[in-house]
Amino acid sequence: MAKLGYDNNINSTYYFRAKKSGKFDEKTIKLIYSYNHEVGYHYETFSTCKGNIKEALRLFKINLDNFRKIAP
Repeated sequence: MAKLGYDNNINSTYYFRAKKSGKFDEKTIKLIYSYNHEVGYHYETFSTCKGNIKEALRLFKINLDNFRKIAP
């Protein structure tokens, strides 16, 4: 879809979830970003942390920092 959009001058936004390890699919994110699409972190840390707000915020920051190492 991202390549088709790029070929037809249609920009989209794609959101990515962190794996349980906290890592992201770096290759795919970089590829989609290179097509001039917007990419973002689709977080679900509140659910992952079973409602523990303090832990969810801690995990969110770690994941967001990891994501920003791949794309702004």
